[in-house]
Amino acid sequence: MNFIFTSRKIIFTIAVIVYFCTALFSVGYFSADEHYQIIEFAGLLDGSSIPADLPWEYEAKIRPSIQPFIAYLVFKVSSLFSVLDPYSKALLLRLLTAISALYVIERFIIEAKNFIDKKNWPLFYILSYFLWFLPFINVRFSSETWSGLFFLAGVSFILKKNKNTYQFLLIGILLGFSFLFRYQIAFAIFGLFCWFIFLSKEKLTHIIICLLGGLIIFSFGILLDYWFYKELTLTSYNYFFVNIIENKASEFGTSPWYYYILSIAFFGILPIGTIILISAIFFVISKREHIFTWAIVPFFLVHCLVPHKEIRFLFPIINFVPFIIVSSYQKLIIKYVKYKKSVWLKVFIIIIISFNITFLYFTTFRSAGNGRSDIVKKIHQLNTKKYLNLFVTNDFYPKYEWILNSKFYEERNASFISLENINFKMLKRVNPDTTNLIILSLNDLEKRNFKDINIKMKEVETTFPKFLFPFFKITNLGDRVFILYKNKKSET
Repeated sequence: MNFIFTSRKIIFTIAVIVYFCTALFSVGYFSADEHYQIIEFAGLLDGSSIPADLPWEYEAKIRPSIQPFIAYLVFKVSSLFSVLDPYSKALLLRLLTAISALYVIERFIIEAKNFIDKKNWPLFYILSYFLWFLPFINVRFSSETWSGLFFLAGVSFILKKNKNTYQFLLIGILLGFSFLFRYQIAFAIFGLFCWFIFLSKEKLTHIIICLLGGLIIFSFGILLDYWFYKELTLTSYNYFFVNIIENKASEFGTSPWYYYILSIAFFGILPIGTIILISAIFFVISKREHIFTWAIVPFFLVHCLVPHKEIRFLFPIINFVPFIIVSSYQKLIIKYVKYKKSVWLKVFIIIIISFNITFLYFTTFRSAGNGRSDIVKKIHQLNTKKYLNLFVTNDFYPKYEWILNSKFYEERNASFISLENINFKMLKRVNPDTTNLIILSLNDLEKRNFKDINIKMKEVETTFPKFLFPFFKITNLGDRVFILYKNKKSET
């Protein structure tokens, strides 16, 4: 028992290090909504933005204000300690998310491990923290991540034995917050309450108290939205009406009903993703009365039916994956015990572990958004003079202009100048008040011979490691890889 406790302490310590590193290096955002619907909205509260600066969702009043409000509070506190750099402030949000995730996951492990065979506890601990995509997702200051963490916390209390009245109130409060952060979690919450009624046979008083806790938080959300939007509005209804009834969401693309089934396999990286998919199917079929089945199935099915689909929409339930894998594994291994000592099984496990470690390392030390944020952050660091000239080609412009033009990350006095329409001799001119930066795609390097124009340039950042460049060339994806150069002539 002491050995298990010590092992857990070691695993948790490593998890803290990994999550901290992921938060530190995961610059930028996985999805535009992670930034523009939260951080840019927070700018309205501190006066750095006006309504005209915000995307159309503000006018439609479809976004809850709780997360922009949290960001606003974090930025206010950080300003007291003279933390004003946008990248440092965004890091604080990721660290806050990482700390919350570590706490909630640990609480979930404590309660859920009672449903796992003792011999499989170490596997459950490790997967709960280190399944390769979990640290990346669990440091995101996104609505999906925060909704998922509150939902996981609520489920953790449901799993507790001998719950008292106050704990049912707390469950309702946690599920209420989960709903405020992302309304789609309502389908998983609905599944939980159905399980309460039909399977758990929970007392009516407990269910009412739970609903009361959720109603309190829902009311708090309405008041917060009233303060944010300056008028009484029901953002949850607005969200449903605009995206579903008016079908606004479909303007951003539609996918077939089976999109998520394929995405689980491919997003998870085929060997690991296939395990996740098979485990989930087996779990749902073999454990039809399990609380997780009742929560996950309605959530998943509704998302399959909605035309507009993105893999991030499944992130609120992503932390249940380790439990599902281990639970399915221990049941299958009993059924097929004769294969337990198979050489092929051992080889397969080694391959899976290797894949997981490789991609965990990659997501821990790389920025979000396909490396583009590394370029943008480097530009920010080099922008130390009065003027900034960004010399770009058509591959870059205007594809990435919107990243630099966000209010939060806006670079002062930055100008885009097309390399297609200038005399390259201009780049040799020295202006002590100007920083000149050149951005080229991998395709551009194939087209242009910069030695011929006698420009001495210093490579300072790339969107992907250079050892991957041959892959992008072979696959004709060179227009997605960018290299940032600083003209040595402009250095002082």
